[in-house]
Amino acid sequence: MSNQTTTIMTVIGFIFFLSGMSALSLSIVGVQLSFLSWVDSWGGLTGLLIKLSLVIVGVLLIVVAQGDFEGKNDYHFKNRQ
Repeated sequence: MSNQTTTIMTVIGFIFFLSGMSALSLSIVGVQLSFLSWVDSWGGLTGLLIKLSLVIVGVLLIVVAQGDFEGKNDYHFKNRQ
């Protein structure tokens, strides 16, 4: 992946993660984020699952963007005897 793509995916991942965590923590005290208020109109369980999926997708985007799946920085295989 290019450096610009990695940066964009990381930023989007952090936005998803922070939005989901904020929505989850605020819903504990009964407050809703205005741009996510439509989520709770489908019911409490559906709203909870959507908020949890925001957190999970955000973490996955960050891991995929920052991961080295091509093995360029794999210390174990470079120093293998």
